[in-house]
Amino acid sequence: MKFRRTPLSRFFPVVLAALSLSACISGPKNRLVVTPVPNEETRESASVLVVSTRARSDEPGVVYSGERSPRGEISIINIAAPPDHQTGRLELPHDGSRLDANEHFVTNSIDYIGENPTERVSSWFGQQVEDGSVLIFVHGYNVTFDAAVFGLAQMKLDSGMRQASVLFAWPSSGRLNGYLYDRESANYSRDDLENLITGIANREEVRDITIFAHSMGSWLTMEALRQYSIRNGGLNDKITNVVLASPDLDVDVFWRQMETLGPDRPPFTILVTQDDRALWFSRLIAGASRLGGTDPTSPEVLERLQEAGGITVLDLTDVPGGDRMRHSSFLTAPDIVGHLGSAILNENALVRNYDATRGIVLDVGHLLTAPLRIGDEVDPLVFVPRDMPEDNQAPGAFPRFRPAYAVEDGEVIEVMVEEPASETSTEDGDDEEPDADAPEPVETAPSQND
Repeated sequence: MKFRRTPLSRFFPVVLAALSLSACISGPKNRLVVTPVPNEETRESASVLVVSTRARSDEPGVVYSGERSPRGEISIINIAAPPDHQTGRLELPHDGSRLDANEHFVTNSIDYIGENPTERVSSWFGQQVEDGSVLIFVHGYNVTFDAAVFGLAQMKLDSGMRQASVLFAWPSSGRLNGYLYDRESANYSRDDLENLITGIANREEVRDITIFAHSMGSWLTMEALRQYSIRNGGLNDKITNVVLASPDLDVDVFWRQMETLGPDRPPFTILVTQDDRALWFSRLIAGASRLGGTDPTSPEVLERLQEAGGITVLDLTDVPGGDRMRHSSFLTAPDIVGHLGSAILNENALVRNYDATRGIVLDVGHLLTAPLRIGDEVDPLVFVPRDMPEDNQAPGAFPRFRPAYAVEDGEVIEVMVEEPASETSTEDGDDEEPDADAPEPVETAPSQND
């Protein structure tokens, strides 16, 4: 891949536009204020174990700043959702107004543990790790500490994931113009993330570990896993699932990191959005394509995935909803976060439905499926495999009828979908003869963007 130099003048309009957008979505950073919760026992809540390489802040409600700490610190934070919480929404004040437990996510309690694990940490694992499953979440660039905590709590509640929630909070400046500082902070935190993974893997009550990384956190995660693999001659068998959401990671660097992890690495799931505006901005800075903005319809990408094996790419480009930057659809698009636990996080159910030894791209969208399986009135989210084109077949073309996957009652099931008929499929006004061996036709649902 060739490195392309970008004239500095081209950055200014992009930076100005991004700054104006960031000011609308970032909100204040001092929202971790312990707040009384009415009827606490009836409220949905999430307990988050935090391991932070951020410096402690004296500012009320901030807890940890974007400065770097020479030592990691552990804390436990409990978060309660508002009574009328809507999936995909993080109900928080963005104008600095006072937190209201009846309208917003609020903090139940903050328990500072310190540098070393204690009996309190062991007690947390005993209470939260009910079936031996843990998820380590690694946030991305331009993320304040409170945004990371609230975001993981929301994902825990909205996705239905069963894993105990652990947040690795590295020192992001929480500023759009802090991209290079954040990149070095991620570099600074590699050893600490590797130590966290090692410590959790060594706990007897832990049976399996999912690592979920977003944006620049994907680069940090891959580096920590690479270090772990080199140091230990491979990854721990308890690491059973790695998810990279909108990874701000150089494509060529990713493939070199994967080579280091070796053939016995766990299954990887990569969530991409081709119109991710944040990664477009990152590409201008870095001068190279980012993994999260990859076009998985490319035959070259499909071929590389199938050669590598064990990698599932979910193309979220056509999924409606989510944030305006199209960078956090896994959390802000209700359809995605609502299916995250069933399809990806809980036992990696989606991967178990096909041959995970080869790489695969799944187009994610809304299709009506066979009525006997889903129901005529339901418009489910469907994961449709994209295969390599056959000889003389246009790239991106598919067989008319093909198997796909959907989530029903929390379970991944196989369904049949029908591709829309091509405009050239009829001639002289005569309908094409149906294939007698084809399954019963099903219709595509209208897009919510139409």
